[in-house]
Amino acid sequence: MKTGAVILAAGRLAPTGGLSPREKLGGVAAVHRIILTFQQAGVDMIAVVTGEQGKALERETAKYNCIFLNNPHYETTQMLDSAKIGIRYLLKACGQILITPTDVPLFTAGTVRCLLKSQGFASIPLYQGMEGHPILLSREAAACVLAYEGAGGMRWALREREGELRFPEVTDAGALYEGDDGRLQGKLLAKHNAQLLRPIVHVSLAREDIFFDARTALLLQLVLCSGSVRIACTQLGISYSKGWKMLNLLEEQLGIPVIVRHPGGKNGGYTLVSPEGKAFLERYETMVRRLREAGQAIYRDAFEGFFDGSMETKK
Repeated sequence: MKTGAVILAAGRLAPTGGLSPREKLGGVAAVHRIILTFQQAGVDMIAVVTGEQGKALERETAKYNCIFLNNPHYETTQMLDSAKIGIRYLLKACGQILITPTDVPLFTAGTVRCLLKSQGFASIPLYQGMEGHPILLSREAAACVLAYEGAGGMRWALREREGELRFPEVTDAGALYEGDDGRLQGKLLAKHNAQLLRPIVHVSLAREDIFFDARTALLLQLVLCSGSVRIACTQLGISYSKGWKMLNLLEEQLGIPVIVRHPGGKNGGYTLVSPEGKAFLERYETMVRRLREAGQAIYRDAFEGFFDGSMETKK
């Protein structure tokens, strides 16, 4: 079961405060810090819902291999409306979805893993008796949110199943922090940076040159979800011509049809991923998952005790 995450970055900023998605926390922007945390926790697909500053945010975030979804009515809609845009898209491929706004950027990967282990209708982290972020929705809970048409927020959308909500307790103050206390931010940032240390495993396939990697895999997944190479390129933040160049190279190197083109007619054209393309993508994703799990185990073994000062340096 794939796990998706929706990062809500569409709202207009309050003139008196609040963290901007592009505001730096340490060496990276708030939205990028959230992306890194989700990736560290093993989230498969991350969608950033943009609105104000959307184009600039997409340019600055393109290298993180995220999906960009735009809320064109961000000025007149609520945060829940942006959440629905992300949920509706990710439900095509994911069995559970995490939701968080960008003004709560310092929760840890440990909190995300705690939520993923909770296996409930919906889970909300609890720090010292207070509810925080991110929120984890099962497919069933996500469907309830999409069906909700009231004026309330996420908790109102789930209120009819209140008794089925889970509240795993965490020791992570970052699950609550909203950027309104500079002194606390410094402490949380130091803690967040300490736990953010992780190995990064990049998996590519090559013959004479690399022809398939995580970015191409995401492009193929987006074509699978949208039925359109043009839409997939927009959501990935790349040009239409670059997207086709990546797909044509893939077909050339594999020697199999990956994309099935249906030219436009009365009702317009569409594009499908071939059965061979789907099978190839699934095998790549399986390989990536196993390599990353092995990489984590090797990392833990190689650095056991090093960062807590308990390992003596051999001379």
